Amino acid sequence: MRTTAAKSVCVFCGVILLLSCLLPMPAAGADVSYAWVKQDTGSNRQLSGVSCADASHLWASADSGKSLFYNGASWSEEETGGVGTFAGISAADQNNVWMVGNNGRVVFFDGTSWSNQASGTGSYLVGVSALDAGNVWAVGWSGTIVYYDGTNWVTQETGYIYDLRGVDALDASHVWAVGTGGHIRFYDGAAWNDQPSGIADILWDVDALDASHVWAVGWDGTIVFYDGTSWSRQASGVTDELCGVYALDGQHVWAVGSSGTILFFDGTSWSEQESGTVLGLSGVSGLDSEHVWAVGDNGTVLLGQTISIESCSPATARIGETARVEIVGSNTHFEDGKSAADFGQGVSVISTTVTDETHATATITISKDADAGPREVNIVTEDERPVPLSGGLTVEHSSFYFAEGTCRPGFDPYLCIQNPGAGDAEVKVTYMLGDGTTREETLTVAA
Repeated sequence: MRTTAAKSVCVFCGVILLLSCLLPMPAAGADVSYAWVKQDTGSNRQLSGVSCADASHLWASADSGKSLFYNGASWSEEETGGVGTFAGISAADQNNVWMVGNNGRVVFFDGTSWSNQASGTGSYLVGVSALDAGNVWAVGWSGTIVYYDGTNWVTQETGYIYDLRGVDALDASHVWAVGTGGHIRFYDGAAWNDQPSGIADILWDVDALDASHVWAVGWDGTIVFYDGTSWSRQASGVTDELCGVYALDGQHVWAVGSSGTILFFDGTSWSEQESGTVLGLSGVSGLDSEHVWAVGDNGTVLLGQTISIESCSPATARIGETARVEIVGSNTHFEDGKSAADFGQGVSVISTTVTDETHATATITISKDADAGPREVNIVTEDERPVPLSGGLTVEHSSFYFAEGTCRPGFDPYLCIQNPGAGDAEVKVTYMLGDGTTREETLTVAA
């Protein structure tokens, strides 16, 4: 089972009071089809990491020996029995959760309560990754790596003296640890070895989707990617410190950091997503594209969800027709006077009337020259551009029915079809024979 572990802590200071009075604005090229919504935690603690077991078992590591827990409906604070600051958290499942922190502190949740575990080190432990109940790695200052085998924590020799800040275990023979100076260490199941990253920046976190898709993030907007052979830099487009990374799949990867920065990778390039906050974000984790959480300063928890068009009714309209269409959005923010419906080529929008943030009515006219076929349906509200509803409206040609009749011998029936459009038109003619059977002819009528 691949865990969604939060593995590192970033500390932001100095600029928060100044920036808190500024309104965040969407960056050029920002992804505006994804919404981050603040969840009320009732806490002002510094949250350093987040990890999900499932949609109703989610933990965030915090300062003052605390953790926050989400049960699918609300957040609550938990006593862990530990003291000091916890810097990383990882949930293998709902009954096996670890948090690590200063002075080598490790606490464990068994599904009922938290208890202390002896790590055997006094080093500051910053990151942790739990593969399962018997394979857990924690990393920290001075190259410290400790391993839990289901019974005890033991030190693993690395031959490394620099601070490590993040760790992720794909399986027992694919474990990465990152840290100071761009150093990346790799565990193959037998020993830790160096993997050259090609950079010298501090790396804060790492997440492995599989053996050939691994991302690490860090100082000054640094993102590096491992393809199974070597590490290479990816352009982030920002200079903010990046503190957490989470890969759902090859087309859905998030990185978070200082000043509320959230970046998204779609499989080709990174773009910014509007977070709605200027507070520092330290960790990100998720289950699917509708369940992604980012956490950070002052008890901040953000839930990310796709903004999309969910339905369109009626779903068909005929050429030349004027119709009222009801549109329903998901996680949208429709606003009267600012939202505009769009149905694509050949469909004119006369008006868009908003009922609430997720419901609107569009009055449309189908051009006489419109091509028949499906259209994407969307409603754009200023910078918000939802994922459109593909095939939400289908433009149909009109059907005509003629009176039944017969022809006397020597007379031939005929039907005159004229095309007033700018392009060729396809016409289907269905007729009945004397024996009651029907035939269909398809004709192309030139413009």
